[in-house]
Amino acid sequence: MINIININGQLVTDSRDVAVMIDKKHSELFKTIRGYIEILEQSANLQSIDFFILATYLNRQNKEQPYYQLTKIGCDMISTKITGTKKKLFVVEYSTNFSEMQKTLNPACVEDILIQSLLEIKKARLQLAEDNNDIALL
Repeated sequence: MINIININGQLVTDSRDVAVMIDKKHSELFKTIRGYIEILEQSANLQSIDFFILATYLNRQNKEQPYYQLTKIGCDMISTKITGTKKKLFVVEYSTNFSEMQKTLNPACVEDILIQSLLEIKKARLQLAEDNNDIALL
């Protein structure tokens, strides 16, 4: 499963999860990503950090190990190397998960949540005022 997380407003997924999803060793995927980064760094118009963000994690031996956080367009690049059923499943999964996560960041959704919260507060105040026969709480 591809998990999408929000890091400072940037939606990303973990290269280790991607490697599992596409049935590839993480070390091989890591090497592929490094190759993409070398290509991207030759472009004046593109920045590799918009696709792949280097990060670290602690392994079972408590040693720091590198991995990449992939943006949606980073996943798009990875999907160009995959064929067959694996590609289809990977593309569907990351596209769906990125879209779902994006909806939670959509300002309209935030506005809806705030409106709902304000309505709940108003409802609670009305109930409290009724319970106490106190018009001042309204």
